[in-house]
Amino acid sequence: MTLVRPSVENLRSVGNFTQAFRWIIHLAEIPAAVAEAVTSEDLNFRAESSSIPTRTTTATEITIRGNTVRQSGQTVYNSPLTIGANETIDNKLSELIRKWQDLAWDSKDGSSGKTAPVEEMQGRIELIRLDQSDNPIYKYTLFGAWLESAEKGDLDGSTADPLKPQLGIAFDRFEEGAI
Repeated sequence: MTLVRPSVENLRSVGNFTQAFRWIIHLAEIPAAVAEAVTSEDLNFRAESSSIPTRTTTATEITIRGNTVRQSGQTVYNSPLTIGANETIDNKLSELIRKWQDLAWDSKDGSSGKTAPVEEMQGRIELIRLDQSDNPIYKYTLFGAWLESAEKGDLDGSTADPLKPQLGIAFDRFEEGAI
C-alpha cells in the first residue's frame, strides 16, 4: 500500500468533522444535596468547556537473558475531568461547589470535619458529543463522579468578564462509545 499526502478531494470524501462546540453535560445521577442547588440544565447551559476523559495503559516490561518485551499492564483512568463554566447572579455554580464540597468535608461551626457516605457524595455524569444537527453521536459516562476541586475564578476590576469556575470532577472509571 502506498500512502500519499491527502488532497482537498480526499478530505472532502471523509465527510463531516466533529465540531468541538457541539456537546452536552448531563448530570445523570447526582447527590441529593447537590441536586437542591443545581439541575442538569443549570450546569449544561453554563458550561463553556470540558476536557474529554482519557485513560492510559501502563506497560509491563519483561526481561529475560537480555531480551525485553513490553506488554499491556494496568489501565489508569486519568481523573479528574475539568469543566469550565460561567457563573450567573443566581449563584447556581457557587452553590453546587459549596454543597458538593460540604459533602466531602463539612466543618461548619468549627467541627472537626464530617464526610458524607460515598453513596451520598458520588454520582454519574455523561458527556455527550453531538453532530451538526445536534443529534447525539458519542457518549462518555463517568462513574463514581464527585467534585474533587474547584477554582472559583477571580474578582477583577479590569475586565467585564463573568466569573469562570473550573470544576475538577474526579471519577473511578468511564465507559465510552458511539450512540
